[in-house]
Amino acid sequence: MSGTPEDSGARPDEAPGAKAVADYLRRHPDFLIDHPNLIAVLTPPTLHQGEGVVDLQRFMLESLRKELGSLQSREERLLGAAEEFGANQYRVQEAALAVLDARSFEHLIRTVNERVADLFGIASVRLCVETSDSIPGPSGKAGVVVIEPGTIDKWMRRTDDIVLVGGSPGRRAIFGGTAGDVRSYALLRLGFGPKSPGGLLALGSADADGFHPRQGTELIAFFARVLEHCVRRWLTATP
Repeated sequence: MSGTPEDSGARPDEAPGAKAVADYLRRHPDFLIDHPNLIAVLTPPTLHQGEGVVDLQRFMLESLRKELGSLQSREERLLGAAEEFGANQYRVQEAALAVLDARSFEHLIRTVNERVADLFGIASVRLCVETSDSIPGPSGKAGVVVIEPGTIDKWMRRTDDIVLVGGSPGRRAIFGGTAGDVRSYALLRLGFGPKSPGGLLALGSADADGFHPRQGTELIAFFARVLEHCVRRWLTATP
């Protein structure tokens, strides 16, 4: 706030009078709000000064209580957010280690479908691959979801790597028999190489607000990149 009590006409080497200070405060009613530290040094009047006298002591106490309450509430929100982020970070790290420890491609898929869902505390996790052909052998039985080529671009814009959908049931084409348990979900595009089919990681939550467009995606994006690396490794190793 611009201006000082000297604005009222007092010279710099002369202390302003009570009237000048009062006039200045009338012209700047937010002065104590802008300078809350002064509340701690001002001497308040007694609680009862008669009619027409503002109870400054009560005003200062209420102002301090509100400020302290606001700061405490903000601190609690920040601590809660930090704790939640730390817990989510731990889950993602454990999930990343689980897929990195997979002993085969089939083991990798089972880990994604079962272990990762438990670690994330969500209803379903699915790895989808775009192909017109069925996946043969043990890999096909492990639980890879086959979707038609071009399907991912229908569900996501070509420029999107992640789509978060809140308050919506899961797609049966992705989640199969667990679709009824899904109330919100995240879709993460996966790339397995220039000559490989397109891939998709789908995370389904039983909470309608488990995934939503305003949510941060850094952690699940990191896990998607780790999974992408693991799939490429096993595709390269598979004859």
